[in-house]
Amino acid sequence: MLTRRRFNHLALTGMAGLVTSPVWARGTAGLHLGLREAKALAGKAGNELRRGLIWNIVIRSELQGSISGRLGVGRMEQGRVTDVFLSEPFKIAVGRQAFPGDSFFPGDSFFPRDSFFPGDSFFPGDSFVPGKEHQATIRHLSSRGMQRMGERSGLFLAALDDRGEAPCTGLYLLTMKG
Repeated sequence: MLTRRRFNHLALTGMAGLVTSPVWARGTAGLHLGLREAKALAGKAGNELRRGLIWNIVIRSELQGSISGRLGVGRMEQGRVTDVFLSEPFKIAVGRQAFPGDSFFPGDSFFPRDSFFPGDSFFPGDSFVPGKEHQATIRHLSSRGMQRMGERSGLFLAALDDRGEAPCTGLYLLTMKG
């Protein structure tokens, strides 16, 4: 059922998808996670979605100097967090850079073959400071963001300052069973 809230989210997302520059999470964070071309992910599931995300993710740092960072990903299904992934640390330089590669990304089993990204359902997350408990932070933000949007399934992705001190933002990708 298409509720007014869902329609508003889809309409705003559709307008954001018309922009050709990367989609960035909002806020004044020091670390931003964005997508080069969200529409390229439309209809992808499983390993195709995984490969598409690896190619599409862009990280922008507005911090002073290079830092050690991590990728955090939370997966929600049927209204509950089912998986949390936290990468090994990698170097994040000042400015905009591509994601460092698939060795820092969750494996194939993290992306179910029956859940796909429809291509028009991504939303910027709020700014947050991760603290020292990265997994707990990703779990909490995954659940809170999806509930706030009235959604039950999707992914939350964020670039995290490994020290847990710098403000960060992430993105929510809503998925559908197909």
